[in-house]
Amino acid sequence: MLQRVQTVYLFLVFVFGVLYLIFSLATVHVGDESYTLMAYELIAPESIVERLNVWWLQTSLLIALFASMVLTIIITFKYKKRLLQMRLCKFNILLLLIVVVLSFFYIDSVKTQLNADIVYGAGIFFPFVSLILTFLANRAIRKDEELVRSADRIR
Repeated sequence: MLQRVQTVYLFLVFVFGVLYLIFSLATVHVGDESYTLMAYELIAPESIVERLNVWWLQTSLLIALFASMVLTIIITFKYKKRLLQMRLCKFNILLLLIVVVLSFFYIDSVKTQLNADIVYGAGIFFPFVSLILTFLANRAIRKDEELVRSADRIR
């Protein structure tokens, strides 16, 4: 049953999780200099990075992201248990909301500590797209469950 539409949605959620790690979340402008803020580090000189105290935000963000990506894989292969799939999708939506909130806290913390200007990058939008795709996957799973239940009633 891996040919269902929710499998495509969940695969795209995983792909957007990987893209979130590859693309920059923001560009940090400190004075005349510009630095790239990734989900896992600030690409800047060591003197600037040492001033930051955001390791706990980075760690929390990466844990939530990897948990969401692993959960997405688990959801994909639990196609025989649709009710469990729907519950796990709801939990994945919660994890993705946590990723979104931690991303903005992380960017805001870097902005505040460096007294810098921020320009958001492409990476910040991927969790939003993942949220929408997970919601669509949950809807498709629910439709499958309703179809199976209606077929059981007919028999």
